Amino acid sequence: MNIENLRMLVCGYSQTEYPRDETIMAALRQLHLKQLYDLRVTDDRWLRRHSGRKAVRGRRYKMALKTSWVAMKVKSLILSGQVDAVFVMKRNEEFVLQVCRWARQAGIPVVYDLWVSWYLIARRDQQDIENRFNTEKTIIQQCNHLLALTGPYRNYYTETFQCPAEKISVLPLAVEDIWLNHPLSSRPANSEKLVIAYWGNVHKQHGVDNIREAARMLTGQPGIEFKFYGSVKLKNLYKDFTGIPNVEFHEFLSGRSDLINAVDNADICCGHLNPIHDSHLVLPNKALEGMARGKVVLHADSETLSPLYHGGDGSSCAVMFFTNGAKGLAEAILKLYNSKELRRTIGDNAREKVIADHSVARVGKALQTALEKIIS
Repeated sequence: MNIENLRMLVCGYSQTEYPRDETIMAALRQLHLKQLYDLRVTDDRWLRRHSGRKAVRGRRYKMALKTSWVAMKVKSLILSGQVDAVFVMKRNEEFVLQVCRWARQAGIPVVYDLWVSWYLIARRDQQDIENRFNTEKTIIQQCNHLLALTGPYRNYYTETFQCPAEKISVLPLAVEDIWLNHPLSSRPANSEKLVIAYWGNVHKQHGVDNIREAARMLTGQPGIEFKFYGSVKLKNLYKDFTGIPNVEFHEFLSGRSDLINAVDNADICCGHLNPIHDSHLVLPNKALEGMARGKVVLHADSETLSPLYHGGDGSSCAVMFFTNGAKGLAEAILKLYNSKELRRTIGDNAREKVIADHSVARVGKALQTALEKIIS
């Protein structure tokens, strides 16, 4: 079967405006499949959680009704033979196993986006470890094909769950097209300030504790500023920055253009600043977004991840990795502060890297290769 003749069903819970979900759907639409059934149950909880917006009254009840109705429709499409393959979005552990049971009856393949490892999250938080391991292992066994964020992440799954490498395709994180297509704007050439910007999620691996201590260490450098664009979790951390004069907090920016403009007014952005959880396996969304705008991203060093963003001689470095916690972070910032040329070189490399490997077009190519593998 050719990809142009494929009838694809996409289903599962999906987060409105979350980069992974949006870029996958954009890539699927560009493949020009024969039929694309979009039966995701979308929810804006991710956006509300960061912005502080309250839920609409009765949302949970309405979501439960919608999920139940959509599940019946998914089952009907599969068992009636109206689709050739099923794609289940990330974060649908229970639903994907039910879909696998229906799909086995119909003899059609199921592709699941593993996204990040819930088993690793359980180990990070020291909660529900055995259950998370068993659930992830069962999903990996039951699905026909799986998607991982990076080569190192695929290696982790194959080694941890004894999964054949050919069963997992790398589908990289990507930025939405607006991050690459929005006109680039530069900070004033005469600006003597070095601005470090932080936005997005706040988890242990994101290392807000390290950036706080680095800011404290750099208070004697009046040319260095830190700007936080606040999610609800960040607002709860404001008190921890009391007495640090080089830190500014700003409201949550929900509009893509507003956030892009804020990033354009910075010099440095942040990846994972703590070497825990999966910081050795993947860059976070905020890092790729900063890179797309030609900014230097700082990320905790990793033997498995850093080779993906370094040339053989280091001249094509697209991410600046650092060691030694807050002290190493502060030293890396100082090094960048003292060299505009280094910032420009890494930033240019970063944008080129995102265009080549983390764009919607690149996701589309990876998806097409994975789908052709399972329908051949």
